[in-house]
Amino acid sequence: MKDHVVYHALMGKAYADLFDGLTPAAEQHFASSIKEANKLKDPALLICVQLCYAECLYNYREMTKALPVYMNAIRHIENISPGEMIFPASSFKRIGYYMGTIGDNAEAIIYLRKALQHTRGNTSEFAEILDNIGQYYFASNDYKNAEKYFVQASVTAKIIKDDIRYAKTLGNIGRIREAQGNYKEAVQLLEKDIAISEKLGTDQNTMFAHTVLATVFLKDKKKQKAESAADKAEAIAQTKPYYQNNELEIIKLKLDIYSKQNR
Repeated sequence: MKDHVVYHALMGKAYADLFDGLTPAAEQHFASSIKEANKLKDPALLICVQLCYAECLYNYREMTKALPVYMNAIRHIENISPGEMIFPASSFKRIGYYMGTIGDNAEAIIYLRKALQHTRGNTSEFAEILDNIGQYYFASNDYKNAEKYFVQASVTAKIIKDDIRYAKTLGNIGRIREAQGNYKEAVQLLEKDIAISEKLGTDQNTMFAHTVLATVFLKDKKKQKAESAADKAEAIAQTKPYYQNNELEIIKLKLDIYSKQNR
């Protein structure tokens, strides 16, 4: 029976990956997986498959549907020790990301620190978690701790030659420089982030970095450069239906740019 639970979870993920979205077939497999895990009364297995489904919902921006799935997983996690969990690091990480996405930065940091305790150092996952802890400190306006974690993530990414993560950390440090009013250094860091991200074909990070760069240019009263960066971000946002929230943010940014250009 455990094999069936895992099979349905993997099939659900495979269908979602294949069609780049949560199809009825994917939903059916995830539902079967969770139902069979509940019958077995195996909390560790249930947490694993619930979070597999929740991650797909998260990736395809189904945040409202994801909430009860994450809450159920958290309820079961509270009743077992990390040693009993199948993938403790991955489980804590997924919950941390969701908490941060819905704006609960304090809880996000708590869960990501737990994930860090169960993650091997000098790995891509270790650098990823450090970077994301920095992001939630940044969102809480704690720039000192944010920079500390971004720098640790950047050093780790450089050591292990994780170029994508290294690019992201440069962009994140650039966001701190923007918040501090150091626009020149912010632009330099974000342009390095974009150059690496474009070379590696990481569209989502490229889109995000262009959006931040446009904001920096606008604050620095470089309106034409701001518009150009926003246009590049918008072009990427239009390529995926689940980038709609990003596209809305970019459209609002462009309206702000046009307003300051008296257009």
